[in-house]
Amino acid sequence: MDVDFVLDTLGGDTILKSLDITKQGGTIVSIASSSLSAEEVEKAKAKNVDLSFLLVASSGDDMLQLAQLMEKGILKSHVSKTFSFDEMREAHSYLEKDRTVGKIAVNM
Repeated sequence: MDVDFVLDTLGGDTILKSLDITKQGGTIVSIASSSLSAEEVEKAKAKNVDLSFLLVASSGDDMLQLAQLMEKGILKSHVSKTFSFDEMREAHSYLEKDRTVGKIAVNM
């Protein structure tokens, strides 16, 4: 499977894995990691893949629009699992297993 574009929101080894499936001349943008390893840079050059980092900055207006879309049911979020504040350690462990689909929530 070869893809044209990858948006990395996870970090870790996602860029290296993505380089394996990105087409020659494709693009990978990471919003999760601001530093690229020498291995990632070299592999991207070899495949002529545009590899870059984008800093995401949200605004109050953006958040309001997203909230309105969620209230209308147009945009839906998926909460994989909910933890109490006392279960913060378990919440971190759950995320580190890379098996989370959607988000987790911590009740305060």
